[in-house]
Amino acid sequence: MDYTAVGQTTHLAARMEQAAMPGSILMTAEILRLAEGYLQVRPLGPVHVKGLGEPVEAYEVNGAGPVRTRLQASAARGLTRFVGHASELQHLAQALERAAAGHWLPA
Repeated sequence: MDYTAVGQTTHLAARMEQAAMPGSILMTAEILRLAEGYLQVRPLGPVHVKGLGEPVEAYEVNGAGPVRTRLQASAARGLTRFVGHASELQHLAQALERAAAGHWLPA
């Protein structure tokens, strides 16, 4: 059997590849949202893509970004505060004390 990927996603990926200069990588804003923090990019602005009615925002990849894990990516976007959970924090502190004392099972 032979499979062929088709559709708007593969069309757009092929057009980004065609528009990129040799040795460079272009991506759309949707892909950048998935890879945010993992890559350093330069915005190129709206790019007209053959076959699409409206231009798409394009970005050129310049290198690796500072983020290495999903937790780091979330922290870069901003974590929510851990509020209203005083009892959970107290349980965590007690568990930490028990673990430090060598007691691994909950009391």
